[in-house]
Amino acid sequence: MPSGSEVATFGDHTSDTQGATFSHDGRLIATVSLDGTARLWDGVSGKERGVLGRETAGLKRDQAGVPGPEIDKEMNCAFSPDDKLLATASLGNVVRLWDVESDSEFAVIAGHRGLVEHVAFSPDGTRLLTASHDETARLWDIDGVLTTSMRHRRPPTFAAFSPDGTRVITGGGDNTANIWDVASGREVVRLEPNSGFIGDATFSPDGQLVATASSYGRIVLWDAKSGHEALRLNSGSGCRQSPVQPR
Repeated sequence: MPSGSEVATFGDHTSDTQGATFSHDGRLIATVSLDGTARLWDGVSGKERGVLGRETAGLKRDQAGVPGPEIDKEMNCAFSPDDKLLATASLGNVVRLWDVESDSEFAVIAGHRGLVEHVAFSPDGTRLLTASHDETARLWDIDGVLTTSMRHRRPPTFAAFSPDGTRVITGGGDNTANIWDVASGREVVRLEPNSGFIGDATFSPDGQLVATASSYGRIVLWDAKSGHEALRLNSGSGCRQSPVQPR
């Protein structure tokens, strides 16, 4: 049984870090600096395995240009499905793609006019989804070519692909989540639980349901095609079942 004891400390960064993630196979851990550079560590021993880019020393989270004392939501990083690429957000409103095997920069994705908080690879690894404080979420080819821009009323802070890669869900900063068709770039469903700001959302493994997490401890399950509410979980008060409407 795991003891809960510390295995390793990753302390070599010279600026504030913005996030960390395991590779899908668990062999690597990536820790990312605010400038989008990263360090790779062995997922078992914690020993350093590689350095991606040359880190700028002394960067602080309050340099992000976002209102408030610091970034209050995570700037994430993401491995591609085959773990060959690592996508990192950066203070310069760009996303950097790194070749993990060669420790080299593969591409720079530029075009957002505000801080990018979230990045996600498509299930087949050919596209990247970004969510930015310029009030857009965008789809890109992994070589940096913009394919779709999805405008929001408030800056989106989360973005996720459906398991089959045909749809994405985005939102954050208000009480709505938006499901978009990847091929056309059109919004196909809008979810509005009226239960406070939506902090995150994700598809079920079969893509049939969407779960949204809101303030006040509420989680709502939705039919992903119709947008009808299926189940609402209220923290501390059990759950309320509501039937999924016919399609």
